[in-house]
Amino acid sequence: MTTSLIVADIRKGIAAGQYRYGTRLPSVRDLADRYGVSQQTAAAAYAVLSALGLTRTERGSGTTVAAGPSADAHLGTFTPRT
Repeated sequence: MTTSLIVADIRKGIAAGQYRYGTRLPSVRDLADRYGVSQQTAAAAYAVLSALGLTRTERGSGTTVAAGPSADAHLGTFTPRT
C-alpha cells in the first residue's frame, strides 16, 4: 500500500463521516500496523492530509481531524495513481 492509497482511504472516511471533526486518528505506529507499511509511509500520509487541511498534527497530542465531510466540496477529489 502506498501513501496515496492511505490518504485516499482516510479522506473517504472523513467524507463519509467515519472520522468526524476533532476525532483523534491512530498513532503513526498504529496506522503503519493497520496498513502493513513502514512508519515513514504512515507519517508521510499524515503529512499529506495535513497539507490538504484535513488533519492537524501536534507533537504529544497526535493527529486529529480538522475538516468535516464537506471538505471535498472545495478541495476536489483525490484520486491516487494506480
